[in-house]
Amino acid sequence: QFMIPVADALGISSIKKTNYEADDVIAALAKIAIQSEGFESVVVLSNDKDLLQLVCGETQEPDTIAPKRNPEPYIRICKPKLISIRNFSEESIGPSEVRKSLGITPEQVVDYLSLVGDSSDNIPGVPSIGPARAKKLLNEYQNLDKMFSVANDPESKFVLSAKLRQAIIDHEETALLNRKLIRLADDINLDEELQLLEAEDLTSNILGNAEETTDIISSEVGERALLSSL
Repeated sequence: QFMIPVADALGISSIKKTNYEADDVIAALAKIAIQSEGFESVVVLSNDKDLLQLVCGETQEPDTIAPKRNPEPYIRICKPKLISIRNFSEESIGPSEVRKSLGITPEQVVDYLSLVGDSSDNIPGVPSIGPARAKKLLNEYQNLDKMFSVANDPESKFVLSAKLRQAIIDHEETALLNRKLIRLADDINLDEELQLLEAEDLTSNILGNAEETTDIISSEVGERALLSSL
């Protein structure tokens, strides 16, 4: 809500969809883009962990003078590191970074967060299942469905202790509900919204609306509020 008046003042179009979260709209736009001709990549600027589920497509290592075109479109999440509006850097997260930091694939992010929870979205995790155990479970069983199938089968050996196995069984409903809440709705229809979205000359709009933009940032958001909302 803080960013919309700032975007408007800069001449940057924004999209809202009734009954959907901003992350759902971002997911839908990213999916539309990589399925369209003319897009080689999509970059999402956000600190939200649940957006890591969008990451896809490996990129070529920059070790050649003339790198070839990537074999498929890809989505990256860039985590902003903001000290001030004039001091900005970013960390690009692709499949390899997800594997390195979480020990899982981007396809497993939803199930991972369903187990450990996401405090930023008030989603509780399964008791006694933290990042290390969630990683171990997903590396062993690939997804929640297979994990619960094995956990609920008394004849099957489980990768964790009997006590933790029972905790997982007891909280199956919670984990599956978490998965529904965390999985982004990337299939929402944005045809009407996209028809209203027009390309803008960002440079001229920034110059033309500089005074208005400064007033909005100062009076309605403030620099720190703006940075935190990003």
